[in-house]
Amino acid sequence: ALTDLTSHCLTADPIPVAADFPLAALDEDGFNRLQLAPGQVDDIYPATPVQQGLLFHSLRQRGQGVYVNQLRVTLDGTPDIDALGRAFAAAMTRHPVLRTSFDWRHGGAALQLVHRRVTLPIDVHDWSGRVAYEPDLADWLAADRARGFDPSVAPLMRLALFRRPDGAHDLVWTLHHALTDGWSTARLLHEIARDYEALTGPEPAEAGIPAPTPYRDYIAWLLRQPDPAPWWRAQAARIADPAGITQVLAAPAVPVAGSHRLDRPASEALTRAVEALARRERVTLATVLQAAWALLLGRMAGRGQAGFGLTVSGRPADLPGVERMAGPFINSLPLWIDLPPAARLGDWLRDIQKLNVEMRAVEHSSLADIQRLTGRSGDGLFDSLLVIESYPVETAAGATRLGARTRAMSMVERTHYPLVLAALPRARPDLTGARLDLRWGWDGARLDGE
Repeated sequence: ALTDLTSHCLTADPIPVAADFPLAALDEDGFNRLQLAPGQVDDIYPATPVQQGLLFHSLRQRGQGVYVNQLRVTLDGTPDIDALGRAFAAAMTRHPVLRTSFDWRHGGAALQLVHRRVTLPIDVHDWSGRVAYEPDLADWLAADRARGFDPSVAPLMRLALFRRPDGAHDLVWTLHHALTDGWSTARLLHEIARDYEALTGPEPAEAGIPAPTPYRDYIAWLLRQPDPAPWWRAQAARIADPAGITQVLAAPAVPVAGSHRLDRPASEALTRAVEALARRERVTLATVLQAAWALLLGRMAGRGQAGFGLTVSGRPADLPGVERMAGPFINSLPLWIDLPPAARLGDWLRDIQKLNVEMRAVEHSSLADIQRLTGRSGDGLFDSLLVIESYPVETAAGATRLGARTRAMSMVERTHYPLVLAALPRARPDLTGARLDLRWGWDGARLDGE
């Protein structure tokens, strides 16, 4: 009987209990409401404040593609579909966040459930005979984004491969923003390209990518952080009728529903002038861009203060292995910039940079908590978002077989904000310097394209 009992304990999946998942902080009653079968999940822990917000807005605006990210990669020739699937599966094994679903059945804020085993859907379409390939694909991509995801069903990502009339293929990777941010997506694409390289080489092998730090370590780090409320209360005391974009631009006479985008590269002369200004005043390029946006908003509204959202990286420098960790770290926080007319330019820029440095200590703050502490929500908190992007998604595949096949790459992301301005400092291919690309994204129901 003892031998049988020992054998059972060695081979059977243990029955999970609340104490097995300490980060979730569940009592047995709440845990039992999750109705988990033995062997179903590896871990349970809270969703981050950022994930909570992303889930809220994607569920609130279901069917509109909000926070559904879609990467399209055009590949020359015919890729090895089996190797692609195995490369993505290896990434899902390596990064628990890619096997995550979200659950509210316990009766509290969203929990992340890391599933032990998930299957990535891969749909293959032969559209080589399509006459109107690009319009048809555009319709399919829009419908795919509108389809979205059920947050309670893992994985919150899927793949599709389309054979094009010219013999090339379009690979479409659709995933919920609650799983990754831009930096993580670039890192994952780099790992997937390396795995694909190893699997399709003359002697197929594993890529030997070292195990990364799991996202749960970031959750544990978050739970140890001091309360950021005092800093935000001090910021709330500074608010003085800040200018926002929807206060100075009228609603469109003819609303055009959906998300719209316009790319505008800055001239080489302007890029160099902005860089020279930043060097001269000993501030970052991001500080100059924030100052320019604040000045524009303030002048349009005739006010002495501007308010807008700022996307921060959110990766804590004191968390070991964070640079290789996959997951959503970015956060969007309100920034209120005073526009004192008598200030000297250099002093004003350095004050803005100082404010940014202070914000780094609280960049993990919950936007819901900030709304409560400031008494402002929605457009009253901020209605435009400034993003300084520094991750090279387009070059993430690198010098691999997948990278060599890549003809074009594009990412579609949609937020719930009326206006997003992304600034992308790019290195020139000829190495003669940087180029500053400006990418505008706006809600056609809220703002006019003109």
